[in-house]
Amino acid sequence: MKKLLFVVAIVAISVSVNAQKKKETSSSKITGSIGVEAGLPIGDFGDFYSFGIGGSVEGQYHATENVGITLNAGYINYSIKSAFGGGSAGIIPVMAGVRYSFTGGPYIHGQVGAAFGTQTGAGSSLAYAGGIGYDFVKSVGAEVKYQAYSKNSVTNGTVGLRLYYTFGK
Repeated sequence: MKKLLFVVAIVAISVSVNAQKKKETSSSKITGSIGVEAGLPIGDFGDFYSFGIGGSVEGQYHATENVGITLNAGYINYSIKSAFGGGSAGIIPVMAGVRYSFTGGPYIHGQVGAAFGTQTGAGSSLAYAGGIGYDFVKSVGAEVKYQAYSKNSVTNGTVGLRLYYTFGK
């Protein structure tokens, strides 16, 4: 986990340096972001897991001034509560979505895709998320979201936060 966070930090710094070299007037139809994600399991999922932390990358194609098509992939590691043996379990969500931006920075974002468990026999599940976010400055933003994983009529949900740095604007 420490290695993952170290790699995310190095990539963010190198992307930041390269983004600063671009002209401020350039505007691209395609942007990317790198982020840190945290999730708090709720419902039955919260009975077994305490907290999740990870990272993600997201690409966005700006179809119009307000509408973007997104593709997101990441890794989130959830801590198993000590009453259930402790340890952790990882999830790799890969989702596509639509983001609608309002004037001034706020936006809404919906995504759907698949999630892959890293534990032996975990397999894959349907993943979906919905959230609201805000681009604070040209390259920094945050999104609060509900994210869920459904498999065999069981849905595990989290309330999460993604803090990100956008490049390519």
